Amino acid sequence: MSAIIVDKAEPAEALKANIVWSYGLDNVTHLLSSFQLANFKKNIPLQQEEDVKGEKGAYFISTKIVLQENSFKSWFFVANVNQSQSNIIALAEQIKADATLAHKISENIEAGTQHLQQLTAAADSLQYTADGLKDSRHYSNVLFNIMRGGIFDNNYQIEKWDFKLYLKKANNKVFESAENIIQTITSRVFIITIKIYCCRK
Repeated sequence: MSAIIVDKAEPAEALKANIVWSYGLDNVTHLLSSFQLANFKKNIPLQQEEDVKGEKGAYFISTKIVLQENSFKSWFFVANVNQSQSNIIALAEQIKADATLAHKISENIEAGTQHLQQLTAAADSLQYTADGLKDSRHYSNVLFNIMRGGIFDNNYQIEKWDFKLYLKKANNKVFESAENIIQTITSRVFIITIKIYCCRK
């Protein structure tokens, strides 16, 4: 439970939770804080943590794995935000009973990756050159930019009324000087690129 930020002096609880869980490992010790990390580094046995109050939360798991030659072990850490009580209960039951959960998580990761690539591609993030490091750097720059400012919908197509309203609020003088030009645009949706230079006295 958390509190919604409001101006009025009244309670406004938000009955939603952010949760973290893991899947794919057996016989794990769960830590809900970072208090025992020093013990872990010294190979001192860890004590299971069921509840932590008044401290910064964390989520760690510990277990022992023995891998044979040419074998592997995989597991998942999953974070879900804005979960209701019923969501959490249903998820807890699914973790215990759904034998195909690992496959569903992998499908969800793939779908999320594809959607992220579509979003970043809309801002021209995808490039392939002889310098892979620069390509990765360009992709990360675009990703951070759209995380701050979003992307244009419909491939940079802007509705006429929306553009007029924005321009009028952003710079009324420019709007007045360009109003006749804007009126000549008859289509409901149009693509426009504008460069505005202004100087302050």
